[in-house]
Amino acid sequence: MREVPYDPHFYFHGEEQHLAVRAFTHGWEIFHPPFNEVPLFHLYKQPNSTSANLHWRQDLDVQRPIKWTQRRASARQRLSKLIDNQLAPRYSLGNERSLDDFILRSGIDYRQHIVKAPITSLVKVPEPI
Repeated sequence: MREVPYDPHFYFHGEEQHLAVRAFTHGWEIFHPPFNEVPLFHLYKQPNSTSANLHWRQDLDVQRPIKWTQRRASARQRLSKLIDNQLAPRYSLGNERSLDDFILRSGIDYRQHIVKAPITSLVKVPEPI
């Protein structure tokens, strides 16, 4: 978090993408363990529960001065500014690797809004601990 600090201008939508692109371009490796070995997850609500205080619930959102859809639109604009490298240095892309390197390695092209097969020969899977 010191090298790639969280951008407080994000609200829920786009946080993971923003951190992934920035961390990667700052030189950090990103990997996902096999799906049957995921060590943790986020439980939004209990199964079969109809009452969850999720921020996008319409009956809760109408009470807020800034609506969920406005925050989502703002986050999308912020992610676009990151991709275009138009953010202040503290929240911008790194200099260790390029956005093109990220696209090549991950297959996620935010400029063209497409996902394609990554170049897996470049991906190093960490050894288990």
